[in-house]
Amino acid sequence: MGTLLVELGKADEACVAFGRALAADPDDLRAHYNLADTLDDMGRRDEAAAHWRAYLKADPMSEWGVYARKRLSS
Repeated sequence: MGTLLVELGKADEACVAFGRALAADPDDLRAHYNLADTLDDMGRRDEAAAHWRAYLKADPMSEWGVYARKRLSS
């Protein structure tokens, strides 16, 4: 749902949807990744950083992990 909302230009609503996914499953890597990416795009870098770190704990070496490290360090 969150990804669809992002595509529709409804980033705030997407963040709520990703937050609900994380409330149901705090280890949902896709929700952490997508929430971080959305928050970062919104300029909410401090909030995004926590979700990038959560993602990287579980998946540091994949292509997505490389992207997450890049976003976290920029």
